[in-house]
Amino acid sequence: MRILVVDDEPRLLAAVERGLVAEGFAVDTAATGDLGFWMATEHPYDAIVLDIMLPGLNGYEVCRKLREAGVWTPILMLTAKDGEWDEAEALDLGADAYLSKPFSFLVLVANLRALLRRGRSSSWWTIWSSTSRAVAATAVTTSSTSPPASSPCSST
Repeated sequence: MRILVVDDEPRLLAAVERGLVAEGFAVDTAATGDLGFWMATEHPYDAIVLDIMLPGLNGYEVCRKLREAGVWTPILMLTAKDGEWDEAEALDLGADAYLSKPFSFLVLVANLRALLRRGRSSSWWTIWSSTSRAVAATAVTTSSTSPPASSPCSST
C-alpha cells in the first residue's frame, strides 16, 4: 500500500515515514501543500495523511482541490488543530478521518488500515455498481426493442 504523508514538521514527517515503512507501507512525503497536491494528482496513492497548517496551500485547500479534481483517495487529516469546528470543516471538505496531534502512532496506523479497508470496498462497489448499471441498462434497452428475427418470439 502506498501512502502520501504531507506535513511541514521535518522531525514528525521523518518519524511517521519510518514508522509506516516499518509497518509495511510504501511512503512518499511532501513538506508543502503545493507539492502534496501535485504528488496526489500525479501519482496513485492508497491513502493520504495531510496536515492542515502547511506552507503554500493549507490542508483544507489541498483536500478541497483534490476532491474537485476527482481524486477520491482516502484522506486522514493529522493536525494540531483540535477544535470541533476544525474537524467538521475538514470532514465537510472531503477528509475521511481526522486525528489531532499529539497522536498515538498505533491509532494512526489503525485509522489508515480502516480507511484502506473502506477504500477497497468502495472501489469494488464502484466497479460492481457501474457494471450492474450497464448490464441493467442493456437489459432494459434489449427488452424495449423488438426481439431479434431469430427469436422464437419474433413474428414472421
